[in-house]
Amino acid sequence: MGRRWLGADRYQEAAELAFYLPEHPTTFAMNLSGRGNQYDLWPPFPELAQRGDDLVLVVDETPDVHGTVARLTPFFAGVSRGDVVDLRNRRGVVSQRRVWMLRDWQGSWPTTDRSPRR
Repeated sequence: MGRRWLGADRYQEAAELAFYLPEHPTTFAMNLSGRGNQYDLWPPFPELAQRGDDLVLVVDETPDVHGTVARLTPFFAGVSRGDVVDLRNRRGVVSQRRVWMLRDWQGSWPTTDRSPRR
C-alpha cells in the first residue's frame, strides 16, 4: 500500500485544503487545463508520488464524471466517487465539491493543455 496524497482541480481549493486541514498536508492543484499558477512552480504529483500511491481529489460536483477525474482515470488502477461536501459561509451553502478516490497510481500522467514546465 502506497501513500495517500491530496489534490484539487484548481489552486484555490488545493490551497484551502492545505491551510484548513489540521496536518497542513502537501496538496496538488491538478492544473490539467487551467491557467498557470503558483502550484506550477512546485513539484507536481508525478514528481513526488510513487507507483501504487493514491490520490484523494476534490473537484466541483458534476452530474457525470468530472473532466479532471476522467483525464486521470487511465493512470490509476481504480477510481471511486466519494461524498459531496457542502462549502458554506454565514449565509449557508455556497457550492459543493465531490471527493474522488484514485487508487494505485500506475506511474504516468496526462499531458497538460499548456506547455510543459520541464
